[in-house]
Amino acid sequence: MLLLQLSVLPYIHYLSLDYCIVYAFLLITLVIGLRAGRGIKDIREYALANRSFGTVALTLTYLATDIGGAAILDWGVALAYSDGIIYAIANSGLIVSYMLMAFVVAPRLMRFQGCMTLGDVMKSLYGTHSGILVGLISFLIIVCFTGMELVVLGVICESVLGIKSSWGMILGGILFSLYTAHGGIKSVTITDVLQFLVFIVGIPLMAYSVVEAAGGMQHIWATVPKTNLLVVNHEKFSSYLPLFIIWSFLPVVVASPIVMQRMLMAQHPRQLRDQFLVVGVFSSLIRWVLLFIGLAALVLFPHIAPNNAVAHIIHHLLPTGVKGIAIAALVSVNMSSLDSLLHTAGLTVVHDVIKPICDMRKVVINELSWVRWATVLVSSIVIAIGLYAQDALQLFLMALSFQAPTLLCPILAGIMGLKVDKQDFYVAVAGTLLVFIALKLYLPATYDYLSLPILIATNSAIFMGFHLIRHKGFVVRKHRQDTYTLWRPMRPNLLARLTWRSLLTAPQRIISYSQTQAQKYGAPYVLLGVFVAMIYTLPYFLWSYTSLGHQPTMLTLRFIGATLCALLIVKDKWPKSFLPYLPTFWHLTLLYCLPFTSTVMFLITQGSVEWLINIAITIMFLIVLVDWLSFILLSALGIVLGLVFYQLVIGPISLQLDFSTGYLLVYTCIFSTVTALIFARRREQHLEAKLREIAAHYHALDPTRTQDHPAALRIANMISILVPNCKKRPF
Repeated sequence: MLLLQLSVLPYIHYLSLDYCIVYAFLLITLVIGLRAGRGIKDIREYALANRSFGTVALTLTYLATDIGGAAILDWGVALAYSDGIIYAIANSGLIVSYMLMAFVVAPRLMRFQGCMTLGDVMKSLYGTHSGILVGLISFLIIVCFTGMELVVLGVICESVLGIKSSWGMILGGILFSLYTAHGGIKSVTITDVLQFLVFIVGIPLMAYSVVEAAGGMQHIWATVPKTNLLVVNHEKFSSYLPLFIIWSFLPVVVASPIVMQRMLMAQHPRQLRDQFLVVGVFSSLIRWVLLFIGLAALVLFPHIAPNNAVAHIIHHLLPTGVKGIAIAALVSVNMSSLDSLLHTAGLTVVHDVIKPICDMRKVVINELSWVRWATVLVSSIVIAIGLYAQDALQLFLMALSFQAPTLLCPILAGIMGLKVDKQDFYVAVAGTLLVFIALKLYLPATYDYLSLPILIATNSAIFMGFHLIRHKGFVVRKHRQDTYTLWRPMRPNLLARLTWRSLLTAPQRIISYSQTQAQKYGAPYVLLGVFVAMIYTLPYFLWSYTSLGHQPTMLTLRFIGATLCALLIVKDKWPKSFLPYLPTFWHLTLLYCLPFTSTVMFLITQGSVEWLINIAITIMFLIVLVDWLSFILLSALGIVLGLVFYQLVIGPISLQLDFSTGYLLVYTCIFSTVTALIFARRREQHLEAKLREIAAHYHALDPTRTQDHPAALRIANMISILVPNCKKRPF
């Protein structure tokens, strides 16, 4: 009987609800991946899906690929568990990096629309042999990186599912190669979207469960060791600071083969810009969620290994059903990285290495078929790496620390329009290699964190130095042209004149901006005046929580606000000469009555609950009334002026908030602002799309017509003014 029980228990265990959820997720992923990849006709469709995906799909597949299994277990929860809050703060620098990608790199990447891979980009900049070299290095690194992610999958299978790690790696490698080799980027993107949706449900559920079990964030903050809350005085501050600086000011992801391929899938610069803006915010939020999970696990399980924190949470805290969703989320985030890596590896080795060599030897190959078989072969190599060659992971880390600094400056220089040359590239690579070897031989292990910034600085100095010597200056590409010119800095006196001219014309530009935005999105002058005037006079509870010493200041602020609103109400009685300045007065009234007054009153009341609620109302109210750019400008300026006013008029700022109030303030500001910006931007995009549609119908009329109806002319001219980059018809 005992033998029968021992043989039946595992069988029942593997057919539990949690396991069935994981099985269903894997089966659905396989079916969707195979169905999505049907009908692939050529290599460009296999590699880029003919740029047919929208912004949402590209953003979700980027996020799913960027957050791998190692990022969750080893670089996310484990680092938060061992190092504390400094991990999340260092990662916050990625927001700036993604902003640079959105506004600086993305608009200039469209000149490489004929490229499919990072090797293609390097080939177009530095020649065929450079593309082959970069493709070969990228392939070797991707293979090792895939092996590392496969090892993480084995760890997940063994620690969470109870399946032997070797079986998990073998079955996972086979599963991913099936739909990846079959459907290429179409299968990878569609399954990534599914995997991200599972991840975005499972990880927050895990975070909620572990934080609640630990007694809430306030209890966690009070219980966690103080060393985990240190930043500047943290023992690893010197190692995190270079990473924060690099992540903040350098778009390092541009040197990644996977990221480059995702960028080349974009249809236009605006799509790529929106993608990176969302990724920058969302990626940082996910890392803060991982921080909360790690700190809560530290409170609950203070004596375990950091890498086992997630497994302990799943086994000991999550109820049935939620446990299955959490496991599926871990598997999904690992799968999304693995299938992307397999796809890029197969494509890179064939398209960037094998095919150029065959072309030079005039050998014709079926590139699509070769890429598919290469993907299957890579999956076999990766399984072998995961099973037998653990040292390959260390080789990967060494190779990655050499590849990123070597490619970052040459790629950025080429994208930004510098006239690049293969000699500069090869000299920089050789010099960086020598410094890399010297650092590995002579740099002490305790200072290993300095290797990356030293190598980036070395490569950039050599590359830019040789370019400067060869051309006796910086030769840059003319805007939207294929010609180059020697860049020369402007003279200081000319800069000074331009600066003074800018200062003198600033009021006129502000007035013009206000007029344009008010014309574009409307301005309910009277309604705002009546509504805010009522708020300033009737809801006494919003301003009664002040000491007697601050009552005169509060009354003065409200009197000024009520006066501004009254002037808006009687705008029809304004002299005609004042009406052009009405939109500017409208924006100044919003600035004063909403962000400025809310900031001052929040400080006066020492963070009262009433004014904490009022901040959320202010954010939502302001974004309803103005566009997203005006919202950012008015909010930032109002807060700064409020802080300055309080410091000069009332006294030093000594805001002492308890944990709950501070947490609610940060939560309210972040999520209200993000939510408002997202939906406000969608509203603006919808309006501009409708106007473009009207303009397209009008411009599609017979161009030989010599006379147009005056109403049509007014509509067309209005659209040309309001919508940027809109096609204009000569009138």
